Amino acid sequence: MQGFPISADKFNERLIAFGESHTVFSEKYPICRFPKLAFKEFRRAVFEKNYIFVYKEIKNEIIVFDVIHVKRLI
Repeated sequence: MQGFPISADKFNERLIAFGESHTVFSEKYPICRFPKLAFKEFRRAVFEKNYIFVYKEIKNEIIVFDVIHVKRLI
């Protein structure tokens, strides 16, 4: 189990880099399809096929509200 912390650290680094990449193209991804989130203009971005970033641009800043694993949506 020694490899697990390293794998988790690398995953966290990729996750953070993905989130930071949205500061340039915040409107690249579509509005969420869930009515409560779409109404408030939240956007969604898929990360590594299994995770969804839920974010919104507020005053020229990207705020990530949640990172959801797709299995939670089923």
